[in-house]
Amino acid sequence: MSQESHACAIVQRTIEELTLNAWPALQTVLYDGWLLRFADGYTRRANSVNPIYPSAVPLADKIAACERAYAARDQEATPARNQGIGRRRVGHLLAWGRAQGARTGHLAVVADNTPALRLYARLGFREAYRYWYRRQARQPHA
Repeated sequence: MSQESHACAIVQRTIEELTLNAWPALQTVLYDGWLLRFADGYTRRANSVNPIYPSAVPLADKIAACERAYAARDQEATPARNQGIGRRRVGHLLAWGRAQGARTGHLAVVADNTPALRLYARLGFREAYRYWYRRQARQPHA
């Protein structure tokens, strides 16, 4: 690996590590160089696999293991949906913020997360702006 490629890889990994903090997961597991992030249904965005570090497990085996881990978690989280948990949690967070002197609240949600959008609208939130991630197109292999 050239010195320039190595420096680029370090910058990419650093940016990835920093952006993971923007949407923290309830639990993060390091599995052979991959970060498995579990949100247990609170935000789909934090449910992710981030291949950040070198690994040794064959790719097909690793993907299968990750799929099993997420499928098992999804089955556990489903009964908790539509029970008012999200409304109560956000309500408690807003009350805590008011008690700390906050006058406004801000949140970020994936645009196609209809249940979350409905909940937040009922709580008085409105869309302020949209954002998206950009990435460089992959170059075809020669």
